[in-house]
Amino acid sequence: MKHKTGAHGLTVRACAETNRPFQKLPCRTTGVRSVGCHAVKHALVWQLLAIVGCGSPGAPPQFTLTVTNAGGGTGTVTSAPAGIDCGADCNESYSANTTVSLTAAPAAGSQFDGWTGDADCTDGVVDTTADRACTATFSIIPPPQFTLTVNTAGTGGGTVTSTPAGIDCGLDCNEAYAENTHVNLTATPTAGSHFERWTGDADCADGAVTMSADIACTATFSAIPPPQFTLTVTTAGTGSGTVTSTPAGIDCGIDCDGIYDENTPVNLTATPAAGSQFDGWAGDSDCTDGAVTMSADIACTATFSA
Repeated sequence: MKHKTGAHGLTVRACAETNRPFQKLPCRTTGVRSVGCHAVKHALVWQLLAIVGCGSPGAPPQFTLTVTNAGGGTGTVTSAPAGIDCGADCNESYSANTTVSLTAAPAAGSQFDGWTGDADCTDGVVDTTADRACTATFSIIPPPQFTLTVNTAGTGGGTVTSTPAGIDCGLDCNEAYAENTHVNLTATPTAGSHFERWTGDADCADGAVTMSADIACTATFSAIPPPQFTLTVTTAGTGSGTVTSTPAGIDCGIDCDGIYDENTPVNLTATPAAGSQFDGWAGDSDCTDGAVTMSADIACTATFSA
């Protein structure tokens, strides 16, 4: 302990902490020697030192807080007490042991993901016992997604694909797309089929949809009917009889014309009436045995004799 009396008759006790070095404080008052004290803890003592004309202790140390923004999104960071407004000002010096609260504000379309950096940064509240560096990570908020579902219907067959990719129906008939994505659907019929139309939700009518909600579209395929040809049967000769067919269609006597799909095999049966006999087939070249294949219109004649 050292006691010094100033010009105003006030006695000041200056204490040197044993674990800290002295800082000499020059005293300008006549007859008062210098008083050395590195850390004066009470404000009253500071005032007394000023009254007796002695210098004040040294200013507390300062430490720098640095903020960095990272990630695919954007945002700003501010501090309390003020000093950081990152975006614009990402560094600030604070007195030792200041508690600084950082606030991360994501921009529109972004979200704040968290703090990284020095160990004290994890909750965005740091104590400036040393220089600190904290990083605020912002990411882009993914847009909502909606599901496009494709169905196929009808007597025919086919597949549906999409642009952008995702639908390959046949195999994969459901796909999620980001909100407002424009998706074009392409219907491809298989051999022997043709695409007829789109049905389903209102936006499906032309096969081009905008994903503002879940959407379901149906592609209808129809089988293409094969070409058809006519088989005509006549009877000739002195006798009489009838001709029928397998598959059905000809019952000549009554109905002597039948229409058949392309490549249908047709067997003709000639049945003579009583007192008559069947003599054979004539007509187009395929008629000779009464078994024809409908690759074109065909005319056959059954001859009966008495």
